[in-house]
Amino acid sequence: MAAIETNGSKNGAKPHWKRPKKEKKFTEEEMARIKVSRAAMKAIQIQIERGDFDEYLKREDSKQ
Repeated sequence: MAAIETNGSKNGAKPHWKRPKKEKKFTEEEMARIKVSRAAMKAIQIQIERGDFDEYLKREDSKQ
């Protein structure tokens, strides 16, 4: 029935069909691993912003 209804415009244009989003189903173990990896990435990002790796990065750049 949704294909017959218009989207409310003056010319009666039909709305575009959109594919329904697939819900990803993760196990509890996978969700725990995802949460831990996100927390680790966030901690590393904080360290980068703080400048903890600047000395190491300068040393790596100078080797080239």
